[in-house]
Formats: sequence, structure tokens, C-alpha cells
Amino acid sequence: MLTVRFPSPTLAGSAIFAWSRSAIDGQTRNFATFSDDRGNNYIATGDTQSDANGTVNGAEGTAYAANVAAGTSLVTATWVPFGDYRSIVIAEVTGVSAQPLVGHASQIQKVGGAGVSNITSGKVNVTVQPALILALSTSEFQTHGPPFAPNAGTGFTSLGTVTNYGVTADGGRLEYKLTSTAGDQAALFNAVGADEYFTFVLVFR
Repeated sequence: MLTVRFPSPTLAGSAIFAWSRSAIDGQTRNFATFSDDRGNNYIATGDTQSDANGTVNGAEGTAYAANVAAGTSLVTATWVPFGDYRSIVIAEVTGVSAQPLVGHASQIQKVGGAGVSNITSGKVNVTVQPALILALSTSEFQTHGPPFAPNAGTGFTSLGTVTNYGVTADGGRLEYKLTSTAGDQAALFNAVGADEYFTFVLVFR
């Protein structure tokens, strides 16, 4: 397992976004489950991906906890079996409803070359405004870099990069935007190389 700590304890009623990635030899689609020090319930979104040929090079998944207890500080990801390389990201989402999730989507995408906002998550139909779009995309092959992390897409603000499998190079980026537009929405990222990317998006209200 891996445990991470929020810089400050969470506020009551927030949502927590959680993402995990793992590589374990001989295992396929080994996704983490989440728990924390205040007993909040984490719901897997169903947006789980392994790499294109079904091996473990990039087993990723997302989950969220709604209407969390105040003072949540520690979030733990658990894999069975545990294995070698693991990465997790957590983010507190404030100002959301008690049932915050509007929709979610994920996609594995091979990008033919560097370009502007040419990595996408797939579409989510947004029916509640305003809505927060929170997305994460990670590079799989790492053949064009460093840097390996994509850039924030058009209209999105970067929340920072994450390490890929615990190596020193940046491998992924978390981004967000607020929208008051109804209809189909998708996360966008700017590719920095002709790599394969895993992209997840969750929309909160």
C-alpha cells in the first residue's frame, strides 16, 4: 500500500478525487482500492485502463469519495498483490454537492505527433451548471522526452505534474476548468511527443 497526506485536512462536504497507476510483473489490470483516516467511502468510477495489449505496463484507475468528513488527512491506496511500481494522486474538490459526480470518461490514445490539444478523454454530457472538469493524462511509452508529461489543454489550467512509476521524469499532468456550458464536454491536453496517453476525466457539480 501507499499512503499520502493532504497539505491541510479536508473541509466537511468536500469530494476527494483519487487516481492510481501500477506495474506488476505477471499481473493484469491490478487496480488500487482507496481508504482514509476518517472512514470515507471511495467509489470506483469504472474508468479503468491497462495498456493497449492488456499487460501491466500502465494499469490505471480513478475513484472518488463524496461528502467527506472534515479533517481527512491521510489517503491509502492498496493493491493485491502489491508488486513493484506504484503512483497515486489525490485532490480535494471543495464547494460541491453531496452527490457531486456528473459523469466520467477515459481513453487510451496513441498520438501521431506533438500538437495542440490533441489528447482527449472522450466526451461527458454535462447537464448541471456550473460544473468542474478535473482531468489527468499520463504518457505511457516515454519515447519523446523529457519532458514526458503533456501540457494543459486549451481552456484548462494545470494543477501540476505527477511522476510516472516513481521515476524522476514527469509522466502526467492534472488539470481543471469550470464550465457553464451544457452538452458534451471533454478533457484536452497538448501532446509533447508521439506517445500513447491514458486520459481520465471526472466532472463534478
